[in-house]
Amino acid sequence: APDVVHKDDPPLSADNLTKADMQRHLRLILKENEAMGEQINVYKYSHMPELQLLATQVEEKREETRKRSIRIESFQHHLALLKKQCVARVAESARLDGQLEGRLQHTAAHCSALEP
Repeated sequence: APDVVHKDDPPLSADNLTKADMQRHLRLILKENEAMGEQINVYKYSHMPELQLLATQVEEKREETRKRSIRIESFQHHLALLKKQCVARVAESARLDGQLEGRLQHTAAHCSALEP
């Protein structure tokens, strides 16, 4: 008899099975398991190149993101330095403006003293 289980077959139980029936049924289950394992392997290996390509693309994107993050950090650091320089130049400009104002007042005072 072929090792095929039909949906119309009575449910298996110890009452209606002989030892030979149980062995045949176990062999059938083992064959089905092997067949399923082979199907899984075929599926896995048939999709492996696609999965490897996706993994490579993900890794490339991760590396791009890492490099971009480093560039952004560097840019932010550069901006912070520029901001400090601007603040320092504004302060220096204010200081020089104060000196110039003082000299202008001093010069104006001298000029008015020289007027008849």
